[in-house]
Amino acid sequence: MLKLVYAPDPILKKECQPLAQVDDHHRTLIKEMYEVMYDANGVGLAAPQVGLDMRIFIVDAAAREEKKTPITMINPKIISIEDDLVPYEEGCLSFPEHFAEIDRPDKLKIEYIDENNKKKILSTDGFNSRIIQHELDHLNGILFVDHLSRLKRDVIIRKMKKFKKEEKIVIACGKFMDLNNQIMMAVKRRAWWSNYVWAGAAATGIFIGYWLWKGTGSEN
Repeated sequence: MLKLVYAPDPILKKECQPLAQVDDHHRTLIKEMYEVMYDANGVGLAAPQVGLDMRIFIVDAAAREEKKTPITMINPKIISIEDDLVPYEEGCLSFPEHFAEIDRPDKLKIEYIDENNKKKILSTDGFNSRIIQHELDHLNGILFVDHLSRLKRDVIIRKMKKFKKEEKIVIACGKFMDLNNQIMMAVKRRAWWSNYVWAGAAATGIFIGYWLWKGTGSEN
């Protein structure tokens, strides 16, 4: 199962490679990407955010609604984009609990291929356009914090480094607890088996002792 990659991480700063052809392997990865995105309550997810060096991203502006509108974009390329910028607060699954106001164009036209290798063109605006721009940035190694001042970006990156250290500690503690539980279960099973063996040995000893005693008595 694919897992989210948290910043800072080298894969998030890398320009991803295009796909020559979409096959079943890629379709399986795309399906898992949707699972990761929906589980994280996200509206967009790019391949590098789950550790994949591929020019793939998925978007669903209605991800938090009952009726979903998923779109898979592979090898996306912007055909046209307007110049006027609109501010809007953005977040990112690779930066949990961090948000910032980012200026982006409101309208764009984009060309891409879908999971069935069909070439498509989409003209969109508003929230959907913003998500697409955000995810396309990911494929080019650009993060939403790169649109901020150096000071604001550095503050968020420092907090993310602290978050990742704490996460490693939590994961390490979880693994230790799992190992400890496995050891305790093994000890309990061994203790149960040990008691069983000792009880059997004791019963056998008593029987043999009684048999020897009885045999000895009859000879006297």
